Amino acid sequence: MIQEKSSIFKSISWILILFLLFSSSNALELNDLSVSSTHTEVSKSFSINKVEDYTYILSYNRYGTLNETIVANIYLNGQMIAMHGEGSQRNDFSKDITNILKDGENSLKIVSEIPPTYTVSFKIRDIQISEPTPIINLPISPNVDFLAFILCLIFLMKKKW
Repeated sequence: MIQEKSSIFKSISWILILFLLFSSSNALELNDLSVSSTHTEVSKSFSINKVEDYTYILSYNRYGTLNETIVANIYLNGQMIAMHGEGSQRNDFSKDITNILKDGENSLKIVSEIPPTYTVSFKIRDIQISEPTPIINLPISPNVDFLAFILCLIFLMKKKW
C-alpha cells in the first residue's frame, strides 16, 4: 500500500513537472486603452526584452461605437499598425509586430478625431504582446503554471528529494 502511494506520488510529480516545461507561452499584459470625445489620443509606454529570432504578436479585443466618419488609428512606436472604424463593435485583432517592436522602451498609442458633440468611444481591451508558443502548446494558463510549480515544491519538500 505504501509503495503504491509512492508510485502515484511520483507519477503526479512528473505530470506537474511536464506541465511546467511545456506550458503556455509568456505574454506581456498591457491592460486597456480607450479614446472618446474628451480624450482623443491616449498612449501607453512599456518595456520588453526582445529576443532574437522570436515572433511577437500584438492582440486585443476592440469595442466601440465608431461610425463611418470616425476612425481610430493604432500606432506602435510611431508606425500605424491598425485602423478601426465604420461601426466597429467587438472584434478580436492580432498582428505580427516583430519588425516594429523595439528591444527596451516602446509606445502604443490610439489616435482618433471624435468631435466634442459625439458620445462615441473606442476601446482596445486585454492588450497583449505574446512571445512564441512553446514546442507543445497545452491549454494551460499562467495561473496553472504557478500552481503546478507550488505543488511540485510541496511534493519535493515532503519527499525531501
